[in-house]
Amino acid sequence: MNIYCILEFKEQYEKLLKKKAYKSIEESLFEYLFNKNIDDLKSGTKLNSNSETPYIKKRIEGRGGFRLYYLLAIIKENVYLIYLHPKKGSLGMENIPTAKRTELLKQTYESIRQEKLYSVKFDSINKKCSFEKLF
Repeated sequence: MNIYCILEFKEQYEKLLKKKAYKSIEESLFEYLFNKNIDDLKSGTKLNSNSETPYIKKRIEGRGGFRLYYLLAIIKENVYLIYLHPKKGSLGMENIPTAKRTELLKQTYESIRQEKLYSVKFDSINKKCSFEKLF
C-alpha cells in the first residue's frame, strides 16, 4: 500500500507537531496507518458514495483525539491523506464544514492529476512520519 498526502495535510500535520498538546498525533498516525492493508482503512464515516475511491473521515485516539480525512484508491491500493485536525485544544474543532471537505476533495483530485503529492513514509523505530516531495 502506498500513502500520499496533499500539501494542506503536510502543513497541518507539521503545525500540530509544534504544539506540545498535540505531540501524540505522530505516534497515533503511525499506529493507525503502519502495517495495514487497504481493507483495514475502510472503516470510518464515508463522505461520498464511491465504493472504489471512498472519502473517509476517521476518529483517531477516541472522542477527544483527532479527525483524519483521507481518500482510498482501492484498486491501486493508494491512500491519500487530505486533512487532520484535533477535536480539543487551541486548534480543536468538532468537524470541518461540508464546503471545506468538498474543497479539499477537489484539491486532492487536482493534486493527483498534476502529480503534486508527497509520499508519506514511516520510521518504525521512532514512529515518525516523513514526507518526500514527488514533484
